[in-house]
Parts: sequence; C-alpha cells; structure tokens
Amino acid sequence: MGKLLLSLALLVAALPSMASAGESKGHILFVPSSQGAYMIRAWDLAKEYAEEKGYTIELQGPISIDPVGVVNTLTDCLTKDVDILVTTSTDPATLSTILHQWRNKGAMVVTWDLDADDPSARDAYAGICDLNLLGDFIVDDMVSFIGADEFEYAIITSELTSAFLTQRVNQIQKYAAEKYPKIKCVAIAASEGDTQKALEAAQNILTAHPNIRAIIGNSQELDAPVCQTIIAADKVGEVFYFGHGTPNSSKPYFALGVIGNLSMLDPGKWAAWATAVGIALHEGQTFSDGPLPYFAKDFPQAEKLGRAYYYWEKYTYTKDNINEFNF
Repeated sequence: MGKLLLSLALLVAALPSMASAGESKGHILFVPSSQGAYMIRAWDLAKEYAEEKGYTIELQGPISIDPVGVVNTLTDCLTKDVDILVTTSTDPATLSTILHQWRNKGAMVVTWDLDADDPSARDAYAGICDLNLLGDFIVDDMVSFIGADEFEYAIITSELTSAFLTQRVNQIQKYAAEKYPKIKCVAIAASEGDTQKALEAAQNILTAHPNIRAIIGNSQELDAPVCQTIIAADKVGEVFYFGHGTPNSSKPYFALGVIGNLSMLDPGKWAAWATAVGIALHEGQTFSDGPLPYFAKDFPQAEKLGRAYYYWEKYTYTKDNINEFNF
C-alpha cells in the first residue's frame, strides 16, 4: 500500500497543475536536477508562484541526481506544448544542445541553480548572485564558526566534470588563500552524486588528514553522508561539516554538533524567481541592465546583468534557526 501511495503521489506531481485551458495564460515545464527534498521545495514554490500568475506548471525529471536523465527528460518532452521551460542540471555542459532545441521550438528557456555552459542556449539565467561568491560566504562562515584562522579543511564536490562546480571549488581555495592565508585545503574529492562514494571520500580524507577541522560539501546532498562519516570516525566536536545541505536532512547533525553551519539559500524562492523571470519574458517584458523595480513586490533586490537576472539573497543556516525550515 505504501509503494502504491508513493507512486500515486509522484504521478500527481508529474501532472500539469489544474486550470482550464481557457483560464491558463500558458504552460510551464519544470525540470529539476532531481526530485530530492531540495528540488521538491523548489518545485513547491515555483508551482505556487506560477498558479498565482495564472499559469499551469508541470514537474518532470529524474528522481535522483542524474545529468543524463535531465537531458533524456528534456528530449522526451520536446513534443509537449510548452511556453516556458525552467530547468537546471548538476552538469551544465550536458544542457546546451537540448536547450537550443527548446529555444528553436519557441519556448522561453530559463535556467536556474546551475546555468548551462553556453549562455546562448537559454533566454535567461535566474540566480541568487554570482554563484562563485557562495564560495566566499562558505569560507567566511566556516572561519567564523571554527574561531581560528589556522587549520586544515577539505572539499567534497558532486561532479568534477561540472565546470561551474569546479569554478566554485577554485573560488573557495582562492578566497581562503587571500583572506585567511593560514588555513589550508588538504584534499578535494568528488562523490559523482553517489552516496557511497561520498562516504568513501569522507573516510579517506579523515584517515589521510587526522588534524583536519572542516569538510566543505559543495552540493546539497553531501551533508548526510559526510556527517555520518564524521560520527562513525568518532570525530564529533573535532571535525565539522560546512557548505551545502537541506534543513530536514541536516537537523539531526546540527543537534549532534556535527554541522557548523550551512551557507545556503531557499531553493523554493530561487525556483519561484526563475519562474517569475520566465513569465515576465514570455509576456513580452523587456528590461535594461540594473535594478528591476518590476519585480519589487516579491524580489525587492532584483537586478539584471546581461542575460542574467539576480535577486541577491543568501542565508546561513545555524543550530539556532534550522528548525524554522521544513524542506
């Protein structure tokens, strides 16, 4: 019965949101990099925003992180009647070819989270900020929590093949070296989106570097496996996790004192922003570079830079505020 209910829930999520053809201003296809908690939070608020604006919206895409699965979904959906495509992938290099096909068929294409590697493949990128700068925030939050400016840290990322994720790894090291020259990155590893590989990477780091104080996760699914490894190695209170995660998966580890803080954002608001940009452009709005008062009600700090639209918001999750969030 449980499996049947889960299957029905996923089927309902995949159906277009309910609105009669006469009422709908258009149809949006939302294809995230997975359907984990982070992306379901994104879907929930994107759906809410789209429906408030009179659009139907449909969720499609892989259940777990799978860049090839994203491309396959986008390919399979090319025959659908879609006005706006909102999508992302953990490996942006795989997106550009299929996104060009979507633009050629007349859909308004908006990327968010991680951008396509070819900007001409989409009409707009909707971001919270220059995402490389998240590396700076992670480092500052980490050093503030540790309370020292001389220690060892490591980075685990999800995909070494992702140009963007690699850029942020490089930015973390560059910023740390410039602002905190006595802290040292002793290892960089990749999970390839696989929980077991994340566990093994964390185990190898803790074994090879017994004096390490911090492990940075460069992707939101890394919090649980890295924290579990720290606990299993009896390093609670000695080694802390920083970087990315989701509130619900991280709450037990905050309670146990394994996570220092998470330098993140609200993926729901981010996806709603991407949806807002797509709707505005679909409806013929044009914008010059600079502040965007058109979006001021919901996104007061919105700004356009070229074909990138930012709403400039970052959030630090801590043990004191983590229970305020549910996704």
